[in-house]
Amino acid sequence: MAEEIEDFDADLAGEQGKDQKTGWFRRIKKGILTKTSEKKETQEGLWTKCPECNYISTFAELKEQLYVCPKCGYHHRLNSAQYYEVLFDNNEYEELFPI
Repeated sequence: MAEEIEDFDADLAGEQGKDQKTGWFRRIKKGILTKTSEKKETQEGLWTKCPECNYISTFAELKEQLYVCPKCGYHHRLNSAQYYEVLFDNNEYEELFPI
């Protein structure tokens, strides 16, 4: 009763039956050919993730929706400049009691 012992490292690397084991950092899929050094960087703050439903949208889309998630309706936090932008059209307002 000889049981075959599975080689989990070989299964994870996708090279079942080969004598030489590969490291965990090897890509399993053959379609990904981009080297790490050739990857493009994205600008910081370009994308926003909803904390409620994890929907990822662009900051421009979120601003267009008045900082409300288009998928679940979650209201994102606003700073004072963003709040004034939502309240007043084209930032036009008249102070009632100027100092």
